[in-house]
Amino acid sequence: MAEVLMMHGVITTDQMMHHRNIAQRIVEMRSRWKANFSWYPAAQLQQYSRFADIYKESRERYGDADFKRYVEMKRLRGIYSTDLDKVKRVEYQALSCYPMDYMKGIRISPTTNGDYGLIPPAHHHFCDKEKVKERFTNA
Repeated sequence: MAEVLMMHGVITTDQMMHHRNIAQRIVEMRSRWKANFSWYPAAQLQQYSRFADIYKESRERYGDADFKRYVEMKRLRGIYSTDLDKVKRVEYQALSCYPMDYMKGIRISPTTNGDYGLIPPAHHHFCDKEKVKERFTNA
């Protein structure tokens, strides 16, 4: 027991007062935040929930072409872009998504070095996208 106390040393009164002062400041800061700024997260959520409605109204008011330019200029998220981009986005997602079960038939390597070619390459290893479609649709 004495060895444990010697390892950590002696805590002085000044150190104790310093830690107590820091703890008290933290409590004061939390109570000050609660009194002055606790309303902010709720107000922020309320404002952010209106984004979709505001963009919908703007799109109806100014048209698809102008709204699309605004979306590109402000780099808004894809959910606010027009339906014209939806077709391109769906095509791109279909091309970039591949099934995650491509490692289903893997066998354990019989040697310590391992056999090469146990794991078939994923779609992004192929250069030709048609080969990707053939590989995953016929498999």
